[in-house]
Amino acid sequence: MEEGGDLAARRLRIVEVGGDAVGGGAPLEEGADGLDPVCVRVAGRSFAASDDRPLEWCAVPGGVARLDVCAALEQEPDGVGAAVVGGGVERGSAVLAACLEWETEFEHQRGYLLESHGRNELRRAAALYERAIELDPALDKPRYQLISARAGLREPERVVCLYEQRLAADPTSVREHRFLAHAYLAACDCGKALAIAQAGIARAPDDAVLLAARGEAQAGLGEIEKALADWRRARELDPEDIGALYSTAFLLEREGRLAASAAAWQEIIDWNDARGLTLECVWPNQELARLRPSAEGSDDAAS
Repeated sequence: MEEGGDLAARRLRIVEVGGDAVGGGAPLEEGADGLDPVCVRVAGRSFAASDDRPLEWCAVPGGVARLDVCAALEQEPDGVGAAVVGGGVERGSAVLAACLEWETEFEHQRGYLLESHGRNELRRAAALYERAIELDPALDKPRYQLISARAGLREPERVVCLYEQRLAADPTSVREHRFLAHAYLAACDCGKALAIAQAGIARAPDDAVLLAARGEAQAGLGEIEKALADWRRARELDPEDIGALYSTAFLLEREGRLAASAAAWQEIIDWNDARGLTLECVWPNQELARLRPSAEGSDDAAS
């Protein structure tokens, strides 16, 4: 059966559930211990999963029917757009409201599941970074990645505590200043990040990593021009690291300087193109395409 109307066409089958005809698949006996693979009870009601909505997505606690799980009935005199729910017929706006409520809870639960999977994967990544550090303590990159992962897990205090201790044990180390500045940035403590970056720069005025970190702290504290200046200097000192250029593009867009932001994205694209980094160009090209229409008419376009 094809269902039309405001909710678009969907393929639905008919099933008997406790004497009521409901959209779905094979029969479900009243009082059965297990649910039919295409049927589910939600908040005391019986619904049926659609072809593209598996059973677990229909079993949302507190959810209600929507037209792809509780079918319009061909046999009903009211025709397409009516759904049998709990022995009665719901039509029109009531069905649409039920659809919206079910969809809202469905998307919420699906989002939470994806978030949970993401956290689990991020925790696995953190464990791998820790193993890489254990295998080669001299490597810097896994340390920065671990700082980022801990921030994503909402555990930045773990790396903050670690690098506070390491810097206290070796207060003249520029390397430890870098790690602690990044840990404070991950914890969104821009004031402390700025202080540590400046202390490290006092020891190594031309350290590109610390200058870039100071730029991030300055940006977080609203010192826009100081941040941009630090990032420019960092790129001059280390042309092979364009992390600061990404930061520049994002900050300029937040500040409404869209033409300048678009120019930064173009510079990123050119940098990657010059090195044959085709894959790395995909996202910057997407960002530039998104930004360009607005950038052409922005206040800074002529400057």
